[in-house]
Amino acid sequence: MHSSEAFILLAFCMGAYFAPFISKRMMIPVAVGEILLGIALGWFFADVHYSKEIIGFLAELGFLVLMYLAGMEIDFENIRTLPKRDLASYGAVALLIVFFSLIIAYMLGDEPIMAVAYMTVAIGLLFPVLQDTGLISTKEGQALLVIGGIGEVFSLLGLTFAVLYYRYGITVEAGIHILKIGAFIFFVYAVTKLLRLMIWWFPKIAAIFTTTGNLSEMGIRANFVNMFVFVAAAVFMDIEPIVGAFIGGMLFSMLFFTKENIVDIFSGVGNGFLIPVFFIHVGLGFDLSNLKNFAVVSQGFAIAAVLLSIRVLSVIPMFFSALPRKIIMVTPFALSFPLTLMVTVATLGKQYEMMSDETSASLIICAVLTAIIYPVLSKAIVRALYSKENFAD
Repeated sequence: MHSSEAFILLAFCMGAYFAPFISKRMMIPVAVGEILLGIALGWFFADVHYSKEIIGFLAELGFLVLMYLAGMEIDFENIRTLPKRDLASYGAVALLIVFFSLIIAYMLGDEPIMAVAYMTVAIGLLFPVLQDTGLISTKEGQALLVIGGIGEVFSLLGLTFAVLYYRYGITVEAGIHILKIGAFIFFVYAVTKLLRLMIWWFPKIAAIFTTTGNLSEMGIRANFVNMFVFVAAAVFMDIEPIVGAFIGGMLFSMLFFTKENIVDIFSGVGNGFLIPVFFIHVGLGFDLSNLKNFAVVSQGFAIAAVLLSIRVLSVIPMFFSALPRKIIMVTPFALSFPLTLMVTVATLGKQYEMMSDETSASLIICAVLTAIIYPVLSKAIVRALYSKENFAD
């Protein structure tokens, strides 16, 4: 390892350590603080020549862990116990977000990848917002998580097909890759069925994936194996590795209902180092000159406004659910800060040349803006509409 690489790695580690303290003082999400710290490091090390292989590898690994955790966060047990009417209305909200994203992207004359950006929904930041407001244990809070989880799946599917379209267009080769995606889905289905059968016959198998607190930490090791099985399968079938990681996390969530301990510890492994490195790396690749470009910055604000507008239009099905009407006022804001997936779209969009560097920068700016502004507005609306007794519940 070269001395400059060691120094850069040290800077990343120190950044990952101090980012939570700085972010708390600035009253912004930690992930946003890490991106801003990465931008600062990019400016500081602008004239330093170093190999980016180590940092790039760690950032990519952090990206995979982030998407695996995103899959683990989806509560399938909660979805299974929902009344069909409510589940249909929540699914309709997610579908309308996709529909209006496609329509608005077409009306604005945007590239197809922007429709994917508009439809992105993520529950990574939504979860702590619901915890802070006390809604996490209520029916309304769980409804938002279900809508967010369904939207997250749609977002990843949209991104997968967007990458496929940009790489191969409408060709025979594209058709072959769609068949590969079908084969991958069948592989996931078969593995799910097989593991459910094995767990039913041999319940002790579940302990392999969920055991924590011992010296060998077999649960953590088993989850890394599970993640890389699906990452390897995705790569073998020429699908984005992050899709494999996300599906691996979803599979874990589907099979194991008692998962809180292992999710907390695996999250600690990821959020303790690897995921911060990913977000810092995103900031490191941000071109500071874009902040001086009025068109880039204004586009970031415009995308943030479009995100909220689409979600305002999409909440209509919630009027047909059993939810209180006041939660409908919160929903558009609560579903409008998809930090992790917006950064994902910006990263892959730039990597596969699906968008210009300026548009990618606008998406990063939008991700930061929405992660700061919309959670604050969500909390303010909740506190205005719900009594203190509701928070206590």
